[in-house]
Amino acid sequence: MVTQDEIKVELIVSGFDAHEDVTKLVGLKPTKIIHKGEGIRTLQQENPQSALYTENMWILSSGGRESLDIETQLDLLLDKLWPLRTQVSDLNKKYEAEVSVHGYVYHSQLGMHIKPELFKRLASLNLPLDLDIYTLESED
Repeated sequence: MVTQDEIKVELIVSGFDAHEDVTKLVGLKPTKIIHKGEGIRTLQQENPQSALYTENMWILSSGGRESLDIETQLDLLLDKLWPLRTQVSDLNKKYEAEVSVHGYVYHSQLGMHIKPELFKRLASLNLPLDLDIYTLESED
């Protein structure tokens, strides 16, 4: 079985007690909510005791297919956030917020090309960029 490379670009907010507070501040509904103590699906099979989330998370995905490149997904996410830039830029005053890029690479190199305009938009939103690239073995 050949496994496809996947890229996820998301706004992740943590450091809060009630996800409704983040939703109200941002003005958007999250794609996913994670509660402190939930199991981390991919790690729980190996060690269920230590594979628990240690904090609540409010996640908004780019909405793009996971086969799209990083720049396209980053652009899609920033397009969602840009109309709410005042609220979004205030996130790190109350909580911990970042744009997270997760790449799961099975049989290729993951390259990036990001235009300066995207970095400018990201910086004006006061959001750090976190990159995690995982090289995984194919199951074929």
